[in-house]
Amino acid sequence: MRILLLVAAGFLLAGCYESRVMLLDPAAARQPVKTAMDWKYTNDAGTFHARLTPRRDGRYDYQESEVDQDGSEGDPERHVALLNFLDRVSGADIYIVGMWNGNDHAYMYGLAVVRPDINWRVVFPNCDFFTSRGGWQEADLMAAQKAFARRPNGEAGCFFTSTASLKNAMTYVVNTPGFWTRLNAG
Repeated sequence: MRILLLVAAGFLLAGCYESRVMLLDPAAARQPVKTAMDWKYTNDAGTFHARLTPRRDGRYDYQESEVDQDGSEGDPERHVALLNFLDRVSGADIYIVGMWNGNDHAYMYGLAVVRPDINWRVVFPNCDFFTSRGGWQEADLMAAQKAFARRPNGEAGCFFTSTASLKNAMTYVVNTPGFWTRLNAG
């Protein structure tokens, strides 16, 4: 099966689902993509060159750099990503993705969706009306609030303190009516 990874750009912006400690279980790490991948993608934030490499510890090395108009690449951002299985919905395996965000000094979380027709896509819920694109922030914020995440004063992100509340919010996001439309817009 040909694997294609399209990542929602802007995941490093403030407003993500975040926590001060890793809420995913390293012992439950999953690697639905078993081989290294190298690809380019373009969205409204620009063109990016990304690399995903499975690690022996069950995580991934992920790096991404912006590609300038002349084709040159900037310095890559590097992350170690951990995936935990969340659910199987509409023929797709859904994983929660967690990685350290040095910009916010917090762990950030997204949803990785793997299914035959789109292979692999990642959506990072966003609680910040100012940095969110696509009109999804209201559903993302509602999901976080229903799961008792908090938004500290001056912070754009929704902060989670337990694995259960993060899983509840992510399950809510996956089950919102527009999730699959959002995913396919990736």
